[in-house]
Amino acid sequence: MHTPRIRLLLTLVLLGVLAPAAHAQTPFASDLDFIVGITQLDDGRILVVQGGEQGNVLSFDTNGTALANFASTVEGPGAVTQLADGRILLSTFANQNVLAFASDGTPLTTFAEGIPLPFSLTQLVDGRVLVTEPISGNVTAFNADGTGRMAFATGLDFPDRVIQLQDGRVLVNTSPPNGGLVLAFDPDGTRLPDFASTDFPVGAMTQLSDGRVLLAQVISGDIATFAPDGTALPDLGTAGADPRAMTQLADGRLLVTDQGGTVFAFEVETASDAFAQIQLFDETPDYQDAIGGGASDIVEMPDGSLGIFFKVQDRFQTQGPDRLYISTSSDGTTWSAREELDTGGHQAICCMSAAADAETGRVVALYFNADANAYRILYSDDGETWTNIAAPSLFQETTVYDLAAAPGGGFAAVMGTTTPGGDFGPAVVTTSADGLTWGNFSAFTEEFNNGAEICSSSIIQRSATDLLVLYDQCDFRFGSASPIRQVSSADNGVTWSAPVTAITSEISFGRRMDATRAADGTLWMIHTNAEDLFYTSSTDGGATWAPSERWTDNAGTPSSPGQDNSPAINMYAGQPMVLFDAIRPENEFNHFYYGIPGVSSDPLSVAIEEVSSFVPETVALAQNYPNPFSGATTIRFSITEAAPVTLTVYDLMGREVKRLVGETLVPGTYEANFDGSGLASGSYLYRLVAGGASTQRQLTLIR
Repeated sequence: MHTPRIRLLLTLVLLGVLAPAAHAQTPFASDLDFIVGITQLDDGRILVVQGGEQGNVLSFDTNGTALANFASTVEGPGAVTQLADGRILLSTFANQNVLAFASDGTPLTTFAEGIPLPFSLTQLVDGRVLVTEPISGNVTAFNADGTGRMAFATGLDFPDRVIQLQDGRVLVNTSPPNGGLVLAFDPDGTRLPDFASTDFPVGAMTQLSDGRVLLAQVISGDIATFAPDGTALPDLGTAGADPRAMTQLADGRLLVTDQGGTVFAFEVETASDAFAQIQLFDETPDYQDAIGGGASDIVEMPDGSLGIFFKVQDRFQTQGPDRLYISTSSDGTTWSAREELDTGGHQAICCMSAAADAETGRVVALYFNADANAYRILYSDDGETWTNIAAPSLFQETTVYDLAAAPGGGFAAVMGTTTPGGDFGPAVVTTSADGLTWGNFSAFTEEFNNGAEICSSSIIQRSATDLLVLYDQCDFRFGSASPIRQVSSADNGVTWSAPVTAITSEISFGRRMDATRAADGTLWMIHTNAEDLFYTSSTDGGATWAPSERWTDNAGTPSSPGQDNSPAINMYAGQPMVLFDAIRPENEFNHFYYGIPGVSSDPLSVAIEEVSSFVPETVALAQNYPNPFSGATTIRFSITEAAPVTLTVYDLMGREVKRLVGETLVPGTYEANFDGSGLASGSYLYRLVAGGASTQRQLTLIR
């Protein structure tokens, strides 16, 4: 009998998201001839390059209506791109030059000459322009004015397409004897691990605003889709015969050219629903299945890394006891080898919840040992050495729903109880200063009658003595559901408010929810129904909640959360991070997903001030704080010598949004403060260039 290998995947959500299903294309422009290049200008016009001995650069509006030619009778035109300063560059195969034009089509001084078959062009965020040379096997870099010609990469196998990703990496498509191979480089030209390979050579590539990378394959016409880490996602669709150029428009549509003379437009779902997967590990040789089973959580570890707890079990209980693991990451991309935590060889583990005390650094995980019908506590003060002890007796005959850390230190837990007669008793809260010794119960609900109990609950400590509990009530006999309710206590659980409805969206029987609090007081909540995962937030301490938004629509990968699997949400690096596990429809593999709920943005205005004249050792760009933010945020940066400095915000298409700093500064540390309105929703990059050094980060804006 075939026993499938177990693959546990983590999935990074880029502003939300599930890779959408393929979309049928519609013609944007047709009856053209030998299309070799396409781009959209800042003013919205779309330029389409017709190759040949005497080619043209056509111009269209966003509806596909033909405008006056941008340029005519150009000898052997090829790739086209627009620079940050507005100039348009056009490569010419025949003359081996890169021409420059003003935005109205007026020819300017030739950008560069003597380039063997200049095939593809792109401008990097730092201003340099890369040109691929398939015949020589090189990628050449130029300064933005066309000077300073230098080698970026050499000795490649027919490099023909080049783009820069949102994270700064440069992708170069090559054509080995079989299929296609996309290479990856640092901005300085250092070779990185290969990005992806394809069955057929790649004729065009681009990155969408939600982070997915598209590779259009010649011969098949398939548009292969990849996460930013190179993990394959479902294909976007089929473009037609021999696609050679594509670009995403500002309105989100994707234009793909066909050598048959047609430009196709795809309606592309953007970043509220797309996931990008990264593989955590691919090994469970002795186990037939691996699932979370209500035993997974996500926390910020004492060293600042992101920690994920998860259970691996044999579904049929034939291979051995359940195993509890932890894996950590400092960047969300590279993960430590999973570390098995000592659970004493217990056969069945469930109902686990974890939290980290930011004041002391202690991490505490509560889990239920079904063999002994008792709760256990795993704790660590450094995130490396773990101790397993019996939980206090007050945890017996309970079901722990959630464990949370308090802003000023300590922990709180919410759980359900049973009466001596075995009926469902009141839901209760208990608190602890160290996570090991716990106080007496404080009941916040009356005993439920008729077999109803709490399906899931979450506790948030809004301050040292201010508690908020969110919960849903369900009936196990009939599979009924309830709205999400909430109660609060201003005196650390001595007295409770009357229950009120938090959100009216019902949680179906057996489904789960979780909530957390950001440092700025924003509350985030996730909840599931029979098919989907939703998220919502509150900026007034839970008095009102935003309408719930669907995170997944079950149209592809990933599938909906499993019935017995609990989503978890916690704060990490100032952002709400979500973890849930789901079983694919074929029930072969179980997958873990984590990421940031979809967000919107506010615009920025800037004021800069020096905060320290101490000369730092390196040029540094800090993460903006708070992040995500609404209305105002601060970016701190340091420079080591007097030099021209620019700090610039770009959208995810690489277009400049706002120049925040553009002056010569003396060595020191500076802060730029932002406030404003008017930018489109989304995530943005901010890049620091100081003398010969450059670095960039990504910021997230919310309303």
